[in-house]
Amino acid sequence: MLEKCAFELNNPTSINFHKYLTPEEFRKEFDPSKEEIMAIENYYEKIGFKVWNYSYAPNIIVIDGSISLIEVAFNVTEYCCQFNGNHNSFITNKADPWIPRNFSEIYHIYGLSYSSTALYRFFNPSQEKLGLEERRTVANVTGNSNTLIPGNIYSFYHLNKLTKNGSSGQGIKIGILGVGESVDMNCVINFWNSFGISNPNTNLINLTSSGSNSYSQGFEADLDVEWAGAMAPNATIYDVMQPFNLTGIGNNAVNLELYYMLNVIDPNIISGSWAELQFHHDQGFADIYNNIGLQAVVEGVTIFLGSGDSHDLNYLTVMGSKYIVTVGGIYPKLNSSGEIVNQYAWYNLSGDWYGAPTGSGGGESYFFTIPGYEKNYSIRVNGTDNMEGLPDLAMPASELITFAFGGYNIGSGTSYATPILAGMMASIESGISADKNLTGRLGWIQPMLYNLGYGKKWGENPYLNVSYIEPGPWVNSDSYLGTGWNAYTGIGAINVYNLYIDIKNYDSR
Repeated sequence: MLEKCAFELNNPTSINFHKYLTPEEFRKEFDPSKEEIMAIENYYEKIGFKVWNYSYAPNIIVIDGSISLIEVAFNVTEYCCQFNGNHNSFITNKADPWIPRNFSEIYHIYGLSYSSTALYRFFNPSQEKLGLEERRTVANVTGNSNTLIPGNIYSFYHLNKLTKNGSSGQGIKIGILGVGESVDMNCVINFWNSFGISNPNTNLINLTSSGSNSYSQGFEADLDVEWAGAMAPNATIYDVMQPFNLTGIGNNAVNLELYYMLNVIDPNIISGSWAELQFHHDQGFADIYNNIGLQAVVEGVTIFLGSGDSHDLNYLTVMGSKYIVTVGGIYPKLNSSGEIVNQYAWYNLSGDWYGAPTGSGGGESYFFTIPGYEKNYSIRVNGTDNMEGLPDLAMPASELITFAFGGYNIGSGTSYATPILAGMMASIESGISADKNLTGRLGWIQPMLYNLGYGKKWGENPYLNVSYIEPGPWVNSDSYLGTGWNAYTGIGAINVYNLYIDIKNYDSR
């Protein structure tokens, strides 16, 4: 029923096209009842667990208990697995947790790994914030052959043509996943002022009981807000932060933030520079993001998440549901003024991301089957017959500037590509919203993205195709990626103004 609703609300030929539900309407129609939730809570409380949930995230029930209690309640044996000496450790088990048959509504218990075989086989951590590869400090903010600044992105991707028409995020809300780090607004404002960006309206929301952030400033947190705001300077930004204080797993925080956004803020766009990696997760874990993505597109919210920072298939994000836009990385070739003269797929064999080369995450999903729009529409995914191909789109992920910790830094990673694309789409949405004949919110955009094609079927060519891997000593005959979709950059980068024109024509048909 939920998938049917998502399809109708996002199908231009449907009478319900873009008649999105409010968060209140969604929860009334699709959330579990209070009685169902209380039955589960009461069961685990009687066993001896401390149990709680959050009003803004009723689908998440948190239980807290000793290892011995967990082992008995879920019929598992817990192990402490250590990797790379004592630097990283995980609590895991060798069997799926037991769930009472009458609680069929429970589809995953995280905090208990479902795939210990993979954990024992690989010697890498499973959860990492994205990006920040090859971070280095710089003395000035001018563009050069090693420094990409906002103005040169505006020019190359034709964002300037859209903003000159007055569309730069007005009336659009951008939600940013701020897991585990605190934003230093002095740094953010310094960044914006350096590049002549009018300060977006920024709201910092901490989901702690005290409302204060227990984490110190983070480079990641600063760049997310800086770059999303740079691409949509008149948008309203909500940076939502939940510390890792529940089960020690980052996705507890990520999911709470996502539900807070969907149930309380109701943004147009969500940007997340976070990836849980697919090499040690199971179908139930992946389904979390199918359900979150479904709620988003039914409410008209578009979620952008980074694909990962290594082109090793095991390190591809597990969060790439067909209802979530997955963002890969581009290596921009710059001239002496910092202007982009060419684009390549971001890939650096000499880089090291937990034992694998750095670069744009991409390839076949382990868990999601290929959606119809990837095999039946104008742009078709190559190299996979049965499983979803990632990423969907890509934007610059290398040579990018950030102001953090009192100075300017250059970094790499899909942590940059994600807020850049999210901000661009916010500016596009503001232009769409200004047209009284259109609803503004874009919702589930992937079917449209793949159907627009590379030509001028809907007015203008909306994409800048990327056909080669980043130059370097590792380049060989495999560096050519073709002229269509590829597993490094997906469809490619967007021409912002042309995509805006095409979306207007597509939605008006």
